[in-house]
Amino acid sequence: MVDLQTFILRVKKALKHNIGKTIIIAAFVLLYSVFSEYYIENPIANSGIHSLFQSLWWTMQTVTTVGYGDVTIVGFMGKLNAIFIMIIGVGSFSLLLVSIGAELVDAKLLKRFGEVRTKMKDHVIICNYSEKQADIIEVIMRDKNPFIVLGQDPPEKEKENMEFVKGNPLDYKDLKRAGIENSHTAIIFPNEKYGSENSLAVDAESILIVMTVKKLNPEINTIVELINKSSREHARESGADEIIVRGEMSSSAIIKLINNPGSWKFISEIFSKSESMDFMEIREDDYKGKSYRELYKMVENEWRKIIAIRKGDEYLLRPEEDSVYQGESLIILEKSKKTIKN
Repeated sequence: MVDLQTFILRVKKALKHNIGKTIIIAAFVLLYSVFSEYYIENPIANSGIHSLFQSLWWTMQTVTTVGYGDVTIVGFMGKLNAIFIMIIGVGSFSLLLVSIGAELVDAKLLKRFGEVRTKMKDHVIICNYSEKQADIIEVIMRDKNPFIVLGQDPPEKEKENMEFVKGNPLDYKDLKRAGIENSHTAIIFPNEKYGSENSLAVDAESILIVMTVKKLNPEINTIVELINKSSREHARESGADEIIVRGEMSSSAIIKLINNPGSWKFISEIFSKSESMDFMEIREDDYKGKSYRELYKMVENEWRKIIAIRKGDEYLLRPEEDSVYQGESLIILEKSKKTIKN
């Protein structure tokens, strides 16, 4: 039994083969109708056709079955010719419209099935997506990041700014269809098909995807989630920019990595080498009313990062660059002076 996707592909192939012929036939019928009725009817004084435009107007009314009746055919040969035009004209133009309509519907279905190449640019690619990561998509949507899900199965619900590309993240062609060259971030999740009992194989595939992605786009920011801590070093050697071990971060924090590449690497160093870091809380009243973008440029450097803010008793992760600084307390982590000197 042929599935729906295979059927659509067959229809697409048939249409592409025949639509060219349909256009040629329709064009021939149009030209024949316009010129034949003009030359037959023009010599008759009381005919409604005395110019090529009037003949074209009558033809379009006829083949589209509108039939206003404002242009009349009066001669016997003209009427006989009109009958012939009605038969072949309505048929050929109907076939043309059906072919075009079917092509449009076909394109929409193929896009839904993930069979077309994306035209997105400056987007996020999510590899090995499963419904377990549905909250990630929700956060990406809130940040209005355009994104593509690359995998075998589309998300259960279509989302705004989202496209699905069916394929294997290890396949160069599929990555190119997902617009890897024009993407700024790739998020690689563990492939759930292996199951948790074979976690090392899952991590190995994720690391191989990182290498494949980096080969096609060396400038892309790659975020990879691993299951085993022991795989971290291998992922780092593969060129992964941000490495997360499952359970270490929330979904919203992962999104911060999309907008602030390098921040997790900085935070990871803090927790792995806490003795070399200083923790402080400051306020910068001189920057009130300015954007956090300006504040980051002035306060941060290679050794110093703002990782959160405090509003009263509430702590919030690093604010977006477009938000406005209202004098909140800045939570800063920086390398100790002793470490910098060494």
